[in-house]
Amino acid sequence: MTTTSVNMHTSRVARITLWALMAVVAVAWLLFFIVGYNRTSPDAPRFTAPLFTDAVIVVVMAFLIMGITALCWAVVSGLRRGDAESRVTFGVPTARIAMGTAGITLLVLLASFLFSSTAPILINGAEYDNAFWLRCAGMFVVTIIVMLAVAGAAVAFSAWRTQQFNDNRS
Repeated sequence: MTTTSVNMHTSRVARITLWALMAVVAVAWLLFFIVGYNRTSPDAPRFTAPLFTDAVIVVVMAFLIMGITALCWAVVSGLRRGDAESRVTFGVPTARIAMGTAGITLLVLLASFLFSSTAPILINGAEYDNAFWLRCAGMFVVTIIVMLAVAGAAVAFSAWRTQQFNDNRS
């Protein structure tokens, strides 16, 4: 097989996989909201207990496991074939950028976990006070907000640099 045909095959497999995963998510969410959504909870009649809640949780957990597996595979395969040529691409230090991104992400996760609130919250009429899970929830919310802000800043900086480059060329 030539490199082009391998890339085309890989692209086709990736596209089919993406559409299959999107179909699984769509079916799970449609079942969740359409079939038995307004079912009352046997424990507390004033609350609802949708019929397909467990299915949505299983789909989310499966995606989490697949994501972690793909991450581990990518890290191991990247370290295994980490030759010097792939560390710099077209003059851009890709390996340094990747390591910096991973390190900053881990630091943001750690800092947001350590500084998240452990104040009890009210969920469905019951007080939830498990400090570990409150910190975990806060960690993910804060990390998502920080990463979205950093991504927005990176896009704005890139657009500004591109505009500067184009102005200098004219």
